[in-house]
Amino acid sequence: MASLMRWKNECEKMALNTKQFSDIVSHGQIAVAYTELQRIQLTVDSHCVPRDEETTLKVLLHINDIAKQLSQLGDVLGSSPSPSNSTWSAVSVAKVNVNYRVEVETRSINDERYTYGGLKLIAKLTSKANNTSVITGQVDDHGDGTYTVICNVSVAGTYQLQILMDGQHIKKSPSDIEVVANYAYFNLHQVINVGYPLCVALDSKGNIYAGNSNSVFIFDSAGQLTKQIPGFGSIYGIHVTGDVVYAADYSNNCIKKLTLSGELIGTISNQQVKNPFSVTVDCLNRVIVSDCGNNRIQIYAENGEWLSHIDGASYGFSAPRCVALDPQGNIHVACNLNAIMVFTPQGTFYRMYGDVKGPLGIAINKEGYSIVCETGGRLTVFHPHGKKIYSTPPNPYQPLVQTSRDLSSPQGIAMDSNGDKLYVANNGGNNILVYSLSTSM
Repeated sequence: MASLMRWKNECEKMALNTKQFSDIVSHGQIAVAYTELQRIQLTVDSHCVPRDEETTLKVLLHINDIAKQLSQLGDVLGSSPSPSNSTWSAVSVAKVNVNYRVEVETRSINDERYTYGGLKLIAKLTSKANNTSVITGQVDDHGDGTYTVICNVSVAGTYQLQILMDGQHIKKSPSDIEVVANYAYFNLHQVINVGYPLCVALDSKGNIYAGNSNSVFIFDSAGQLTKQIPGFGSIYGIHVTGDVVYAADYSNNCIKKLTLSGELIGTISNQQVKNPFSVTVDCLNRVIVSDCGNNRIQIYAENGEWLSHIDGASYGFSAPRCVALDPQGNIHVACNLNAIMVFTPQGTFYRMYGDVKGPLGIAINKEGYSIVCETGGRLTVFHPHGKKIYSTPPNPYQPLVQTSRDLSSPQGIAMDSNGDKLYVANNGGNNILVYSLSTSM
């Protein structure tokens, strides 16, 4: 008899709970109610019915009544929004100071589209470099079960995006978002006239060096010509380190070393360098040359002694154009593969990035962002990991380049030490275009 009473009390308790669950649902606590509903169904299924026929009949009828209530509640819950089924869509890269938009679609427990608004969504971005830096997103309710989350970040870095519904993560939350420098605009800052420039470089004081088919030109930081040095072949590459200017003399098959004022102080031509297209110098003062005619990258000591080379035939590239160094000293090579190949300082292949057409020049800043100058007049910006961020001419989803002069057969590019100005040897325009970037890389 005592066992029958316990069973009856349990049934009454469950009946009371189902009423409470209906109240819970009406207040929007869907996830809590659904969890409890599943627990009660398991409880009902697991109990043994007593053998007394009259009591058994009453208990079965009572269980049937509870089951109807549970079924009705289940219908409500099944069509209610579910955090685990709701999802969002957005790209995994955002830009500094540009609204990052996430489109959220809420779905029911039955994984059907939920068509009502009014749900409580919370979105936030947390910096993975500094967990105390939290940005709360704006949530726009469209009233049809869809929402737009808008976040705006002022500092580049990796962030964790969380979107919660009723305190629970929706599908794909949390996810990492890379916030990168914004290069939506290259604003024309200055135009420096020079005939058919092929390359450009800067010294530590902001003086500008350019080369063309027969001369090296030196301009002050304001763009005024201070000296023209004739007597060269085609200078396709130029680089300034300390008080030495390195000029890649394509036609005369050598690298010429000059003082900052333009006096010749040495020549590098070992290992039969042929048609050198570009030159740079690393932190060990090694001179790195793109030996275009021999399909390889040559590496020399500061005194011109040959040290080693990277053979293009071993890695499938030929006619290397520009060489540039990232902050880790890795060697970036623009070559005929319509991509940028990256080698370690020791000359070991590391990775390849970019989908670029005939890359001619590369400029890399201290954070590792790179801008690649392509044949046909396009500039493309890449994240340090190699992901494309922006290209000019823009696609329909990007703004127009804000410039009064068009790029026309740009050849070489260089960036100032702060990374906020880009210098382009605009061969077809007979000038050097100086762009101020909308934000430093």
